[in-house]
Amino acid sequence: MLSIDADRLRRAFDTYSEIGATEAGGLHRLTLSEEDERARDRFRSDLEALGLDVRVDELGNMFARREGTDPDAEPVLIGSHLDSQPYGGRYDGQLGVLVALETLRAMEDADVETRRPVEIVNWTNEEERASSTPCSGAPRGSATRPSTRRSPSPTATA
Repeated sequence: MLSIDADRLRRAFDTYSEIGATEAGGLHRLTLSEEDERARDRFRSDLEALGLDVRVDELGNMFARREGTDPDAEPVLIGSHLDSQPYGGRYDGQLGVLVALETLRAMEDADVETRRPVEIVNWTNEEERASSTPCSGAPRGSATRPSTRRSPSPTATA
């Protein structure tokens, strides 16, 4: 059974929460702001420490792929967004990214192999309200990643 390292997850959460922290204990990390760039740089470093190559698409969405045993299998996508609403909470978005990161770390620690690749994502401007940028990455993410699947699989598993 796969177990996460709760202390490592808490340390990562606390470290990321310092980037754009507000006096009220929340986050003010608007899309593509200096604070968002710092969080994105930290995320890239954390992924590269796992030996993963980071890709950024034309909308600024960040992806890293942990290969599975079946090179033809569609990936399982995990993550969320690191940017925040103006003066938003610490848990919205970044928790999804950090739980996904901890999942990949735990899989590495346990030498877990999956049939499907696992891709982690940090969507850019996921909620589209955090900045005046007129384009959001998450709803358009599927359009930037064409599927090679020929037909749906009723037994899709990681």
